[in-house]
Amino acid sequence: MEWSEHSLDIFLAPVSIVVTIGYHLFLWHSFKNKHPSVSLRAQSIRRRAWFLDIIDQDNEKRGILTVQSLRNSMMTVVIISFLAVILYSSLAAQTNNVYEARGLVHHSPITSSTESIQILKYATASLFLLLSFLCSSMAIASLIEASFLIYVTEDLLPHHAHHLLERAFTLATAGERVLYITVPLMLWMFGPVAMALSSLAMVWVLYQLDFTGTVDVSNKEYK
Repeated sequence: MEWSEHSLDIFLAPVSIVVTIGYHLFLWHSFKNKHPSVSLRAQSIRRRAWFLDIIDQDNEKRGILTVQSLRNSMMTVVIISFLAVILYSSLAAQTNNVYEARGLVHHSPITSSTESIQILKYATASLFLLLSFLCSSMAIASLIEASFLIYVTEDLLPHHAHHLLERAFTLATAGERVLYITVPLMLWMFGPVAMALSSLAMVWVLYQLDFTGTVDVSNKEYK
């Protein structure tokens, strides 16, 4: 009887997760197959063109252009990681207010389906926020290292610096997307309907941003 009260949680929560994961699998498949309308692919091509132009500059100009070009990207990643930490701290404080530490220890989730689902909601959102922070932190470290390698790329293999730069932006995108996915998980605390609606809205908004129309990439094929 207790589980019947949470039938919407049991049905809508997995559906929302499957829709979100399915969309990102579709996005990744389109990116790997070089779909011309994927904005992430267009950004990757522009970064490659920028990198090839930067390494042709002299050392002094190269260093200035590298710092100025990557500064805004690094600030964006810092803000994403900062938001993840703030939301995680707020969620932890809310969890502490709702559940006393002693109650979490002594109440078994097997004997109380209500507590089990509530703990699952808080734990899932917290784990995704920590994952977002982790990806953003690694992206910042990779961007700093890539900036240094681009400056001294004459003495190193250029493709190594470019590979590290792409890794940094991949981690930054992953941290950003995980933070977006956390929003429906946090709204899940207000009910499964809010989670389902926010997941559908998020997928629609991300589709409008990720597929921006055909991009002319002739003579700039990413290899």
